[in-house]
Amino acid sequence: MNSILTFLTALLLASQFVVHAADELVVYPPVPGLAASGHYQVRVRPASDGSEWQSAFAWATVCKTIDRKTDAYFDTLAGWTHTYVNFETAGAVEIEISRVNGQPIRTAAVHPQRKASACSVKDGKALVRLDEPCLVAVDIDGQMDGQDTGKDYQGPPIHTISLFANPPLVGKPKPSDPGVLTVKPGETPPSDGPWTTLCFLPGVHDVGLAFPLRANRQYYIPGDAMVYGTLSSRKWGDGHHIRIFGLGTLSGARLKHPKWMTMPEPYSKTAEKRAAGDLSGILFQNISIAAPSVLGEPQILWGQADARIRNLTFENLTLAGKPARAPAFFKTNEFVDGLIFAPSTGSKP
Repeated sequence: MNSILTFLTALLLASQFVVHAADELVVYPPVPGLAASGHYQVRVRPASDGSEWQSAFAWATVCKTIDRKTDAYFDTLAGWTHTYVNFETAGAVEIEISRVNGQPIRTAAVHPQRKASACSVKDGKALVRLDEPCLVAVDIDGQMDGQDTGKDYQGPPIHTISLFANPPLVGKPKPSDPGVLTVKPGETPPSDGPWTTLCFLPGVHDVGLAFPLRANRQYYIPGDAMVYGTLSSRKWGDGHHIRIFGLGTLSGARLKHPKWMTMPEPYSKTAEKRAAGDLSGILFQNISIAAPSVLGEPQILWGQADARIRNLTFENLTLAGKPARAPAFFKTNEFVDGLIFAPSTGSKP
């Protein structure tokens, strides 16, 4: 009985963001089973008179305190965190940032500055106005702007925050739609079957290392779902017309650096010499990628080292808490055609 109630609750939560998709502002509820940021809390409202504040779930990535000889983390970054929020908006919004511990914020600065029409501090809280969808970082109390946090930094851990105001996401699936297969937290998602859209229900999921992607399929991670693991296309001729979308997060926090784990085929040197057909028509929309197991590498792993990649598009993708845009966050080569980093609206961040 409890499992049935849990499933029905998950379906209800999954439908909430679809019902409100036509609204000007879509703010997702907390991720069931996932702790919110311990440093910042965020509220959002439309920038019109009389609008009510809505609490936005504050995601957080954390630099672990682990022996660098076994897990490749920089020990000098132990305890650093990055908080980020994802929401959808078709118009101007106001965002309020405050500290969880109640300590007042003294200063705030938006980067890029041109993306915010206003940024101020009132009653110990930072207030930011964004006139259109965009991805920005907010420096709190000069933690990044007011000091050198480079190689010789010896101060306390830094706690940063970003605001991801996404344009309305089109085509969000309902669990009852034809071809949609829902995956509950704790379930092992099927890599194949008679479905066209794999929909992760609200909560925490773990697909492990190199979960296989299939051609002509969609993978939906909503704004109240966390998926741990990596996604991979390794089957000959199966890496085309794939859409990975939603405002949720794909995280490598549970994986070790490749140097300290066994990589599956075709990531061995021998296997990587094999071609596996063209990769084409691949679209990533709005998802956040956190804690990649290799710093600066995407969590979407394409095993076909010699494959030609065509029409690969990123829309509003965020990597490790920052907007992903060429050339800073994606490594490519002469086999890639038509790589597009699209902010969907407005100029690039």
